[in-house]
Amino acid sequence: MDFLKVFYAPGEVKYSKKKWISFFFVSLVIGLLVLFLNVHFNFNGILNAVKERLSSVSEEQKAQALNMLTPGRMMLRGGISLLIWLPLKLLFIAGMLYIIRMLWETENFSIPLFASSIYIYIQAVGDFIKFLLSVIFKTFPFTTDLSILTGSRNFLFGFLSAFDIFTIYAMYVAGVVISPGDKKRSMYYFFVLLVLLILWGIIKGFTIRMGMK
Repeated sequence: MDFLKVFYAPGEVKYSKKKWISFFFVSLVIGLLVLFLNVHFNFNGILNAVKERLSSVSEEQKAQALNMLTPGRMMLRGGISLLIWLPLKLLFIAGMLYIIRMLWETENFSIPLFASSIYIYIQAVGDFIKFLLSVIFKTFPFTTDLSILTGSRNFLFGFLSAFDIFTIYAMYVAGVVISPGDKKRSMYYFFVLLVLLILWGIIKGFTIRMGMK
């Protein structure tokens, strides 16, 4: 089954023109499920994270913001955000892969879309695993990125937070499924996506640094 093969034998995942729909739909369902479970089991952890982000505002503004953070409103806002953000993310990754693929061939958009859907599916599964670990170890959020190497919320923290193990693996698998049997080209796709991830890490780093001023 391809939903499992992406984790132990990505080279055996066969392209199908409409298979991306299945991966995208499952990713969306997992995303909504993780949202519900986090609100249900990690509500206090979410509130603490929000309080930390609101540390620079007045007590009155903080109180107003926290009063609006009920479980129902979190689910509604989070669900709407996911429904908007996930398709945009799918198309953005597919667009990047399509541009890279044009260097060798002029295939249609469906193959990069297929690889992109697997990319977001692996990240969604990673989010579910992180939820389970957060419950087991009673730590929210449970971190699987390199930001665990630094304790301070500075530029380095933001930069390293971009390098999540599930994201890196998703980039590798995207390279494999978009060019099956061609290890050299697969690694090229992976390298280009890694460069984009580094740029994203720099943006996150500067965002946190500016927020500290």
